[in-house]
This record gives sequence, C-alpha cells and structure tokens, in this order.
Amino acid sequence: MVKTGAPTGLIRFMSENEAAGQEQPEGLRKRPRLAVYASLFVVFSVLGAWTLADRSLLLADILRDRGALLRETADGRIENVYTLKLMNLDEAPREFTVEVEGLPGIEIVGQREFTVEPGSIRPLPVTVAMPGDSGESGIRPISFRIAARHDPATVVVEKSSFVLP
Repeated sequence: MVKTGAPTGLIRFMSENEAAGQEQPEGLRKRPRLAVYASLFVVFSVLGAWTLADRSLLLADILRDRGALLRETADGRIENVYTLKLMNLDEAPREFTVEVEGLPGIEIVGQREFTVEPGSIRPLPVTVAMPGDSGESGIRPISFRIAARHDPATVVVEKSSFVLP
C-alpha cells in the first residue's frame, strides 16, 4: 500500500463491528457460537476415540446352506450345514474356537478351531448335528459362540436356526 500512496491497513480481516469501531468481545462467554463449535469438536473427538477403542477385532456372519434344510445320517442324527464367515480385523493371524449351543445334544461335527489371516474374511463350512430321537421338531433357535484363543474377552455370539423334521 505504501508504493501506491494509499493508507496502510485497508486490506485485512475484520468484522463489520470492528470496522465501525466497536469493542471486540473477548473470551468464550461473549462468543457463544465459538463455544458451541468447540464443545461439539470435543464431543465428536471423544466419541471417535471411544469407537476406535471399543471396536471388536472379530466379526462373524452365519449363513444357512440353501441346498438342503436338513439331512439324516445313517446313525439317526440330524445335520444342518452352515457357512461361517470369520472376519479378522486384527493385524496378526488369529485362531478362533467355534461352539454351538441352544439345544440338548447339539454339537459341531468336524473341526472346531480355525486360523484366520490378518485383515481377511475366511468362509468356513460348518456341520452341526444333534440326536434325531430328541423329541424336538420344527425350526429351533441356536447360537454360535466364536471366541479368540489369544484373548478370551474377544467373543462373538451369533444367532441362527436349526431345522428338525
């Protein structure tokens, strides 16, 4: 501004109140909008940190086999087939144990322990069986309990159904 001969300070950041010569408010008490923005920033920062700290490193999804509702084995047991999708959100390979509960005598046939690579989804075929002479019939609720072997606190319980004749 000095080169052009104009007075200095014509171009600057100021409010209309400051340009009119009024006194500028100081502190958060006289600037409620700034106080609201600051408090919202703090609240959302705390919520974001809590969400990241509380997230589960294991996600599971249970899908029933669409082919057959049930099958009877030669020894009289009733079997249902499921696809269990285990998602390891951790940065290291983890081992998980799968259990089933909800009906008397229900159990998983075959492998119960699985390893999932870091950051991947592993689809697993799981066969669940129970005695055919249990007296139950129809569609019954069951639940799969998936627990991490390295950390007993990491547990996911997923609900599903078991079809009986």
